[in-house]
Amino acid sequence: GDICENIIAESLTTHDNVQERIQGYKRFAMLWRLTGEIGSTKRPLSRNLSLMLESINDDQPLVRLAGRTWLADSISKIERILDPLFFVLLSEDTTQENYTYVDEYECESILYIFKILRSIIECDFRLFIDNVISKPVSKDVLQKYENLVGSEQSDNETEKSIPTNTYLDLLVACSLRFIQGHTDPNCNDYFIDNNILVQTYASEFLQYLLLNITNPKKASEIAALIQEPILQALAQAVSVDINLILQAQLLGLLRSIMLLDSYAISNSQMAASE
Repeated sequence: GDICENIIAESLTTHDNVQERIQGYKRFAMLWRLTGEIGSTKRPLSRNLSLMLESINDDQPLVRLAGRTWLADSISKIERILDPLFFVLLSEDTTQENYTYVDEYECESILYIFKILRSIIECDFRLFIDNVISKPVSKDVLQKYENLVGSEQSDNETEKSIPTNTYLDLLVACSLRFIQGHTDPNCNDYFIDNNILVQTYASEFLQYLLLNITNPKKASEIAALIQEPILQALAQAVSVDINLILQAQLLGLLRSIMLLDSYAISNSQMAASE
């Protein structure tokens, strides 16, 4: 397994020869499909998965096409792609107590995962949403989330009330965790600044996700659930005079939530009048 991964990784990272890179992507796609067909419970080719996901926005059109073709073919088993990403988002070093991080986590890794997730959705948001809106979260990832959240001390039960039945639910719950998570004032400036960057990007991602949910009823349900915690996050950002860009992004997210909420009210009133 390691030998195969090393060979594929070498071809995927060859920048001098585009054709060799494309052959590497095709080898990865074939092995990915075969391991899926035999129902392997392991996370195969995990070291190369990030390289494959990065290809969907590659500067080379042929490489980009190879990556997006693989993604379209693989999205029916979206859990194989998302589970490794969630294991990063649910790393133990992101543990919080009353929304304050216990340790300094790797902000760069979290930003990378949110950017990859957005790239996946941008390739074909309808296909993505259709595959995450009702698909149950895998047992391993759900256990990881429950262990992490269950170990956290919080005065507010909002986070624990967010459903995590489907992959869409879990995307919302994880985004909300990083929006709400703040740093201890005694942390170093580098970590504080990078955490604000994570909060901003998680807020931007959640807004993008909400606006692309193709089921209006589901979008309205999520909007109603997260409205209060987003208001609290905005109040926190304003009270400690945090980065204006984060405040503006949270306001934008809140505006989208209110629009979805008013849309739901309008629809219910029209249904009642019929």
